[in-house]
Amino acid sequence: MPLNKKLLISLIGCTLLILLVTPGVLGTLAKHYIERAVYLSNLNTALTIELEEYQQSWFSSRFVINVYTEDEFEETLVPIGSFPAILKHGPLTFVNHQPGIGAFYLYSNSLKEANLSTPYIGYARAGFLGTVELNINVDLHALSQSYEYSQLETTGLKLSPLILSIDSNFEFEQINYKILWPGFKGQHNPRNAYVEDVLLTGHMNRISDEHWQGSSTANIKQLTFPSSDFKANDLQLTLKNSLIIDESNRSTHIQLSGQAVELQSTWNQWRDAKLDIDIQRADLTALSSLYDLAERAYLEFDSPFGEYAQLEYMAALQTTLPALFSDNAQVNINDISFVDKESGDKKKITGTIDFPDLPEFMDEHLLSLIAKVNGTIKSKNESSGEEKEIQIKNGRLSVDNQAFDFSLFN
Repeated sequence: MPLNKKLLISLIGCTLLILLVTPGVLGTLAKHYIERAVYLSNLNTALTIELEEYQQSWFSSRFVINVYTEDEFEETLVPIGSFPAILKHGPLTFVNHQPGIGAFYLYSNSLKEANLSTPYIGYARAGFLGTVELNINVDLHALSQSYEYSQLETTGLKLSPLILSIDSNFEFEQINYKILWPGFKGQHNPRNAYVEDVLLTGHMNRISDEHWQGSSTANIKQLTFPSSDFKANDLQLTLKNSLIIDESNRSTHIQLSGQAVELQSTWNQWRDAKLDIDIQRADLTALSSLYDLAERAYLEFDSPFGEYAQLEYMAALQTTLPALFSDNAQVNINDISFVDKESGDKKKITGTIDFPDLPEFMDEHLLSLIAKVNGTIKSKNESSGEEKEIQIKNGRLSVDNQAFDFSLFN
């Protein structure tokens, strides 16, 4: 047999062997990565995710993803949704007519609680270079009909689809994400609210199973809530957090920056607004109270805008702030600047606020925290050159060394 023909037969044989052997190996690896992702999600979010009915075959596998939230009062898990999934693994798979490796499709026909259609399209792909890509397109308008407070059908309000994309390495040590929502609007919107072009991007690096650091940036073209006299145009907010852990020290550094072409509230209107703040020694575990609030909103609120919901928001704020700042945190106001649209004056605020080290049993006492706050805040009118200095000493305020008749504490 000629050498070329032998080489061709060998190549064909090797190719067939790869096509037959690798799907099973990739299926085993894929199951490990899926179980790892579920473990990390349960460890770091308020949701509980379970894999059910995992049936692994050589070329494909099937399983169900069940998502729950916890009812703390009943001490039970409340189902949010059940999502059947098909995983196709092998060196030759196709997603949206695009060839790839280790691709799987997600789809769902109903929510467990409401038995309503949950229209979304989702797929993920594991690539040759050790990356995982996930893309989900959710029809929020159809999904919103499962809530009792929804009046979208009668008001003509239309919610745009939400598009989520995530890419990561196999061990989920580095995660990049993007969430795009074109917003909502309607001619008969009862609140006259308007949201346009919301884009959230960011990345996270995993330091340990329970500790992450990274940054998120939100861009919003327009955000209007006339019922509360709030409006923002071309708004951008960036949040960065870095976590430092060693044998003798653990600290968190948060940086918050933002800008807006136009801002409007009940009190005033501003343009060219800028924000630059960093927080040292913040305790990010305090944000768990926000997870608790999200759970209560899902389980208990008839409306996210109702009076009861607003009281819960205020209660969450009163417990979050002390827990976030009560470990000798320091807030550095590097730049808060804006132009007053009415007067045309350009103003800038800078300063530093030092928070106390409260005992652990006082971590949720807002008044105890405020009573020990110290700091200096400077306000400058850059148009006129006028300056004011606000001093805070144990919660008591003074402006240009003139004490107020009241304090932050009382």
